[in-house]
Amino acid sequence: MSNSTISMVVNNNAVIKDKDILIVRLLNGMDLITEVVMVDKETVRIKNPVRMVMMPPGANGNPTIGFAPWAEFSSDKSFDLKPEHVLAIMTPIPEFIKQYQSMFSKIVTPSKQLILPPGV
Repeated sequence: MSNSTISMVVNNNAVIKDKDILIVRLLNGMDLITEVVMVDKETVRIKNPVRMVMMPPGANGNPTIGFAPWAEFSSDKSFDLKPEHVLAIMTPIPEFIKQYQSMFSKIVTPSKQLILPPGV
């Protein structure tokens, strides 16, 4: 973190590091997956936040999660939240991190599986 003292930890007691991709649950119940840039006593600075939205069940009958824009009418990419409006900061499951990174990163990490042409 920059010159500020960390005032929040993720629920598993891990210190929030610069540019961590985390779930931020707001007091209104909305969950954002976002890059957490900075946390101090006065500000939770986030970058490229998207809402996590429950979608109708898929073909297998299980509910799915979709990502939707947050502050979609703003051209800003970075936002300062008041810590008192943040209920919790959580570590997302790896699949959510990968999906989020594919939305904002120019480099997508390939899966460990090899892709082979048919018949090989």
